Amino acid sequence: MKIFIVLLSLGLTLWLVSCEKEKEPVDTIPADLTGFWINPQYSDSLVIYERADSFNDGPGIYFLSNGSLVEHKNAGFCGTPPITYADYNGSYTVNDSVISASVGYWGGTSDYKWKLISLSREELTLKLMSVAFNESQ
Repeated sequence: MKIFIVLLSLGLTLWLVSCEKEKEPVDTIPADLTGFWINPQYSDSLVIYERADSFNDGPGIYFLSNGSLVEHKNAGFCGTPPITYADYNGSYTVNDSVISASVGYWGGTSDYKWKLISLSREELTLKLMSVAFNESQ
């Protein structure tokens, strides 16, 4: 009976240890992330984008493989139609599925933190973790 308990304990310990996998930080940009993402659909803090070949007449983000980005968004403070869009340059990094981005806007710079929820060739889902607007002086 003691051998059974020892073997059971050893087996349980080995199983628990084998289930613990170290999380490797993702310091590289996922290849599928690069490209144009348009038509954002908002649901609480989630944003779902569609892949495209270029920007359309609405908001979008263009992630480049070198860590640069271009955000296509309001050109001014007024958000009522007709809205004029402009391209604002910025940069981003990916670390452990968190995308940190800093990009200009009409009044200064925006700093975003998104959690990468899902990514496919056709769809990108991000969760907005934080955003800070830094007004230019």
